[in-house]
Amino acid sequence: RSQLDCCGQPNLNYTSLLSTYSCPPEYTKNCVDEIRSFLGTKVYIVAGLALGVAVIMIFGMIFSMAVCCAIRNDSPY
Repeated sequence: RSQLDCCGQPNLNYTSLLSTYSCPPEYTKNCVDEIRSFLGTKVYIVAGLALGVAVIMIFGMIFSMAVCCAIRNDSPY
């Protein structure tokens, strides 16, 4: 909250909530829009990380399939 200087979400009627939570006056922007704009400026970093994780997962699946095939083809005697 404090790093993005935001609080809450858009189109939420805070008067209907039963809790006593309210946003401080210095946080006037909603967090949904702030997170979207923050990720929009870092789209290449997020995409690169997602691609890197996907590649690591694919190599893990290939390795696990190779191990399963090796165990299946290994005779117990």
